Amino acid sequence: MFPNETGFSVTNLKYMKRWYVFYTEDVTIRQRVVDEIEMPSQFGLIPWGQHIDIFTRCESKKRALFYIEKSIENGWSRPQLNSQIDNNLFERQGAADNLLRGKDDNPSVGLLICKTAKKTIVEWSLKDINKPLGIATYQLQEVVERTIAEIEEANKKK
Repeated sequence: MFPNETGFSVTNLKYMKRWYVFYTEDVTIRQRVVDEIEMPSQFGLIPWGQHIDIFTRCESKKRALFYIEKSIENGWSRPQLNSQIDNNLFERQGAADNLLRGKDDNPSVGLLICKTAKKTIVEWSLKDINKPLGIATYQLQEVVERTIAEIEEANKKK
């Protein structure tokens, strides 16, 4: 088939088959099915090693395509990609965004709240995580007291 091509190890050939099966598992088998399968144009924008990490670690095409898109968008290296997969960015981003976003809201931003500059208390991973809002120090008690006072004041005006 490719008489002058080299570098196709048995392992790489198995990965190629797994990659194909992963992205085409829901395609009905017909004659000339190869001509009908549309792969996203982004597929060629990340290295093969990152593709292997994505399709072997993701349970769904939706999740895999998310990591492909984020890898391209953020210029992730392979270790950065694997770190994001290890930290479940897909799940965290989707869960937080679903909880906080209204139907007419713009994309969310990342938020990092710290008790001190060295200890993270809360980290929200939202849409556009590559543009986080950081707060170096944060006095939770002050905010709670101020919020309670504002609520009480609003209730008095009613």
